Amino acid sequence: LLATPLARFDPSFQLTFAAVIGLLLAAPFGSRAAALIPGDGLPRRAGRWASRFGVASVAALLFTAPIAAAHFNQLAPAGLLANFAVVPLAEMWVLPVGLSACALAAWERVAGALLFVAGWGAAAMAVAARFFAEMGAATA
Repeated sequence: LLATPLARFDPSFQLTFAAVIGLLLAAPFGSRAAALIPGDGLPRRAGRWASRFGVASVAALLFTAPIAAAHFNQLAPAGLLANFAVVPLAEMWVLPVGLSACALAAWERVAGALLFVAGWGAAAMAVAARFFAEMGAATA
């Protein structure tokens, strides 16, 4: 903001700032919710991830909703469900495979193959995003 003070009026800056504040404030609640998940092994880890991720998604939506409504005159409640499909694809497929391609850029064929595989993940993300956007409750 020191370099470009007018950025504070930019919707992308406002949405990012609000989402980060929401995530910071919600983090303790996500940890508490995750601690309540019983059992052990993979089901417990999945439940803990889902509870933390759910709290984070709700917090981000709540903190960004007023800004989105003010700038775009709409809300996207289906985004909560979409996050459960799109974010894992990005975190566990597109990002690690894409970063691996960057790390192996000296080997063009390997990097190209990895980017091709990352592209499949990105295409799956686009399909999921399109599906949720077409839902009746996508915007309000």
